[in-house]
Amino acid sequence: MHGVQKNNLYEQLEYVLAMFQLGDVASDHKAELAGFRGWNYVAITAIAKMATRSLIYVYDDKDTQAAQVRKSLRLQHGTNWRKALVREHQGNVLDNRHPLVKLLSRPNPHQSGGSFRWEQIQQLRLHGSCLVFNRPNVLNTHTVERYVVPLSLVTPIRPGTRANMPRGGIIINPSSWNAHAPRDAQMFSALQQFVSCELPAEYLTIIKYPHPFLRGDGASPTTAGSHWIDGSMELDDNRADYYREGTNGKLILTTDETDPEKLEDAERRLEAKLQKDGPTVTILSGAHSILDKKTADDMAYAEGHDHYRDDILAIHGTSRAMVGNQEGMTYGSLAASVLASTMLSVQPDMDLIADEETVSIGSQWGEGICIEYEVPAINDPDLEDKRLAQDASLGVMTVGEYRTKRGEPKFGNRYDSFILTSSGPVDPDTLIKERAPDNEPAIPPAPSFDMPELSFDIGKSLIAESDGTIAIDDTILDSLDRDVVQAFEQAGYNFRSLMDDEDEVEAVWDWSMGTDLEKITKSLKQGPRLQTLLKSLEAAKPRKYACVMFMLPEMYRIACNEDAGIIPDEEIAIGGREMESHVTALYGIVGVELDEIVRVVSRMESPLVTVGPVRHFPDGPDGCPLFVEVNSPAMHQANAKLRELLPHVQKYPEYKPHVTLAYVTDGAKYEGKLCSLSNKSCYLSKAIISMADGTRAVVPLRRPFEPGDIPNSPVELDSVGM
Repeated sequence: MHGVQKNNLYEQLEYVLAMFQLGDVASDHKAELAGFRGWNYVAITAIAKMATRSLIYVYDDKDTQAAQVRKSLRLQHGTNWRKALVREHQGNVLDNRHPLVKLLSRPNPHQSGGSFRWEQIQQLRLHGSCLVFNRPNVLNTHTVERYVVPLSLVTPIRPGTRANMPRGGIIINPSSWNAHAPRDAQMFSALQQFVSCELPAEYLTIIKYPHPFLRGDGASPTTAGSHWIDGSMELDDNRADYYREGTNGKLILTTDETDPEKLEDAERRLEAKLQKDGPTVTILSGAHSILDKKTADDMAYAEGHDHYRDDILAIHGTSRAMVGNQEGMTYGSLAASVLASTMLSVQPDMDLIADEETVSIGSQWGEGICIEYEVPAINDPDLEDKRLAQDASLGVMTVGEYRTKRGEPKFGNRYDSFILTSSGPVDPDTLIKERAPDNEPAIPPAPSFDMPELSFDIGKSLIAESDGTIAIDDTILDSLDRDVVQAFEQAGYNFRSLMDDEDEVEAVWDWSMGTDLEKITKSLKQGPRLQTLLKSLEAAKPRKYACVMFMLPEMYRIACNEDAGIIPDEEIAIGGREMESHVTALYGIVGVELDEIVRVVSRMESPLVTVGPVRHFPDGPDGCPLFVEVNSPAMHQANAKLRELLPHVQKYPEYKPHVTLAYVTDGAKYEGKLCSLSNKSCYLSKAIISMADGTRAVVPLRRPFEPGDIPNSPVELDSVGM
């Protein structure tokens, strides 16, 4: 096998069937290059334009299944899959300062990432294969520059035919040289100096559509649709020739004269007499019969043009809307058509390119490195509006849910629980009464059960001395926000189902109360437990703004909670104790989606902070904030970066990083006391993004970037000798 010795049959079979090899030529690449015109050009260019919009994501996957989970989330959640990804915490996105991210964004000093991927799509769609030369550094450890090598300019070298290229390679010896190489006045081509230049396969990324038989070349879509492409070009050429003849057609005469000069002279004199409005004259010698020329109607130019167009677009998986050839579409139908072409044609190409680049260059920076490209979707806002309008008319959505889906903050009062109907927002209690036939509730009541020994009014306390148990309807419990349930639990209450047969309960929460917190809290026994609950519920009310918080390590959070626990309950104000010890990086974020905030935060480094003494801010509506001072230049840098990249409302003129312990009635009393962490330092490795609608996402921060972590790979290093 070309001079390569293999030890056994299995090694030989692996060698022959390996996809990464060169030498086979599956199609005429020169002819494919000539076919880059007409509708084939239009379809390929449309796909390439969409590919330039691709977003670059490089993950450092510690979990080997993370990449598969991301693909599953994309299929499951569609265009919102990255929000689901944040919730699932799958993958750590590398910072844009990482050399690999820089290389993908700017493959070489003379080309942008978008232009580079445009070239890759062109090569794949024309030839079925794409060759990329990866220029290494002088140490031959990392790629520092990348260039797309046109397939029509190279001849493959089979593996094993040369001692210095055991895996084969390419030699620049273009078959299409005469037709396409640009030359200057001295007939010198800029590419000519590289004729016979050889590149080993080790420095190449080979991306291809698998050929059903040949292993060394790809299956070209252009060749597969060559009959349609050639027919389309012939049709265009014939139609152009027909139009060039004008409306007067062509006059063909026959004669016995054989002298060419006399025939040409007769043609000129006859055309001069007919003048410019006459037909084109052709005189044939010795002809006795003339073939009848078909008319434009006979050739069906218009119908054939449409058929060829649709066939060629189908070969590339693009729609007429995507190439800009369909008018009179609504925005919804346009978005749906472009989205379908993107997901079925462009995104799979980008996935293929990303997978091959992960294998060929991603592995240079670590085993868990995974490269992914995502083509942003084009969504239809009208479709979402129609969906919201339909849900609102059916009475299955509250005002708060509607405002959240429209990107607006909730009102923060009982109006959020009003149910939207075709006639407008309606109080849930009123709606229940209106819909109940014969005073029966429209919402299914709690299942009936026997309690012969109990007699009570709904919402009234049953037993004075109880353990804080609340019997609740399962449907009500499922509809409560997580923060509300957590507030009850932290205050010492616990829920049980109305189905459970237990005597000692403090209150019953059934369908008649709905999710009205005011009603249930009024039915609870007065005492410290209820006061703690009211403070927690007040603190859990949705904010008008989003914020980014850097969480303290677990041991530090425990210490802060213990310090706050020393404060007597009677000295705790309405704001209560802080349960999640954190340093706020930025508060007041508005007008931006969760995934955009995640993209910014995921590229930030873990800041180093030093804990200081206990201080207090002036009294506010929640009480006097008691906090631990934080000294950290890195937190100031993080705050400045977030202010620069995210739209926000300036809530406080001066940024003062701190960790809130609790809201108290007298902050001066604890000034300089309590803190058991004073003068201790730590890195904050995790951020929590809290949106105005209550949505939260946990984002791991990058560990501090140090020069020794990643090998140096400057682009100015000399290339490998060739």
